[in-house]
This record gives sequence, C-alpha cells and structure tokens, in this order.
Amino acid sequence: MKKYIIILTAFLFAFSCSDDRETEPYDPSSVNTFEFYIDGEKVENPVYYVSANYLPCDNDIYLRVSLNKTQSSSWAIIELTITKYGKVKYFKMWRGLDTHYTPYYNPNDYVKIKNLQLDPQSPYLKFSFEGSIFEQSTDKPMEISGNFEIKFFYDSYCDAVYNQFIDLNNDIRYINGDIIKTTTTVQGQIINVKYEANEPDGWQFVLNGLKKKIYDMDLGTYDFDFSRENEFIEFNEYIGPPKSIFSTVLPTDWLKYDTSGSFTISKHELIDGHKVTKGTINLNAYENGTLIKSFENAPFELSDN
Repeated sequence: MKKYIIILTAFLFAFSCSDDRETEPYDPSSVNTFEFYIDGEKVENPVYYVSANYLPCDNDIYLRVSLNKTQSSSWAIIELTITKYGKVKYFKMWRGLDTHYTPYYNPNDYVKIKNLQLDPQSPYLKFSFEGSIFEQSTDKPMEISGNFEIKFFYDSYCDAVYNQFIDLNNDIRYINGDIIKTTTTVQGQIINVKYEANEPDGWQFVLNGLKKKIYDMDLGTYDFDFSRENEFIEFNEYIGPPKSIFSTVLPTDWLKYDTSGSFTISKHELIDGHKVTKGTINLNAYENGTLIKSFENAPFELSDN
C-alpha cells in the first residue's frame, strides 16, 4: 500500500504549486467525496478535488478527480464518464508514468457501477464501482474499486447545437461523437462517402459506398444487401480482447455480419445552420444464414457540416 501513497504524494508535490490563481468561491471538495482502491488496497491521504457536471444538454455525467482546487488548471488523476442509468462509458487513470483505460469497446463489461443513487433535482449522485482497467502500453489489467458521493455539480450548458444520431434501438444508439463521415475524392471528384458509427458496447454501423454526400442524395428508399457494390450497410460486433483506448483494433477483432434491408431518406433541412438528412433504416444482420439482429424503421439524422 505504501507504494501507492508514495506515487500520489510525489504527484501532489510536483503539481500542487503549479498555479497561483485564486480558487473558485465554492469548493466542492468540501462536499464531494471519493475513495479509491487498487488491487484491493486503499490509496490513502491524497488531497482529492472531485468535480462533476452533466455533459452538454444533460446527456451523460462527467467526473474528474484531481489534485488541484483550480478546475481550469487541475491535474487529473482520474476521469470517468457514466450514463444517467449507471453505465460506464469511459474510465481513465494516470499513475506515475503509466496511463490506464477501460477498453474502447465494451467498457461497461469491465468496470461496473453499483448502488447508483441519482437525483438531478437536488442534485445528488452516489455510487460505487469495481472492475478492471488496462495499461496503455501493455494492456495489462489492474483491479480497481471505489466510491463517489457528489453533492455539488458544475453548471451544464446546452447551446442548441444540432446533434446527429442513428437510433437502432434503446441499446444501440449512436450520437454526435460516435459518428464519423469520411469522403474519398480523386481529382476533386467524390468516389465514396462513408458514415461510420461506433457504439461503446461494441456494435459498429457503417453506411458505405455512397457516391454523394447523403444531403445531396434524392429523397426515397435505397435497398441494399451485403453483396452489392454500390450502397450497402455493414453491421459488425467487436469480439476482440480488451484493449486500452489507443490500442490498435485488428480486422480479426470484428465479427462482420451479412446484412440486407434498406434506408429511406425522407427529408433534407437546415437545423441550427447544419445540413441535416432525416430518414429511417431497416436492417437485418445474419451470421451463417441465422438472423442475429433486426431493426425496423430505425430513425436517423445525419449532418453534412
């Protein structure tokens, strides 16, 4: 246990005087508390400063454990993002020269939230957690556990910026940061447009083979199946080993399903200055001829800005 105390004490000494600006008028360290264990041993005596806030537009909850009372310049040792339903989306820990993460895919399989108490009206948040995180350079696991109690949240702002999404169902829903558009051009001519969506639980949705940006496509229904060379949809599941967020993901880490179905473009419009395409998806995903997943009239809104 002493080695953890020494590491954190050295960390605190190195950075505790890194900024002489005034601290905030309200000090959440007086009401927000945190306990932490590594391999079953409690990490003792660090001066934790625990901040919490809802991410923009009240989507998820972001918690930051740091060693400095000035949030704008604090040195974090732990960052954690969870959903309002107690699902871990991201856990990162700095420890000496090492950085540890939850795996990029299926983080909730490795770090679990227990005994969640959440009252957004108070506001109040309390929970415990336990599981494994993985060293960035080696993917070696480390067992962690701990407790949070939050009685003060920083303000969260929603500036009405448009958020795109693909909503296959309640469990597989992609939002802004999950969706990446890639446009391939040759001599200024578009030859392929791809929308790739990655969901933290390991489901990957790819709308690929488009010859135009989706906002420039005609309204109507576009049929697809896995064998088509034109518009098609990929639906894949991550089945590889747990890897830290920056580790390479190999093709063998994916189970690629055969797919059939259609997507329908029903409307193009401008929302908050964004070019937005609205529509629905019908998707069947098969493995060796067996239907694994099926989605009907799943709504999507994709932005080309």
